[in-house]
Amino acid sequence: MKFGLETLHDSLDDTKYKICEEIYSQSSYHHMLTRMKKDFIAAKISTTACDQAYSNKSKVLDIE
Repeated sequence: MKFGLETLHDSLDDTKYKICEEIYSQSSYHHMLTRMKKDFIAAKISTTACDQAYSNKSKVLDIE
């Protein structure tokens, strides 16, 4: 009987450890995803500004 309880406690400890590990991994991935979204928005803003500058300079060149 005691052997069965020890096995159950060991299994419970392993399960708790794995749950904590998965929660940590999930929070890491969530942080990376949030950062990637922010970087994508910043890159999109930068490329939009560059596209507008290119368009304006092309129009000036065509006029001259």
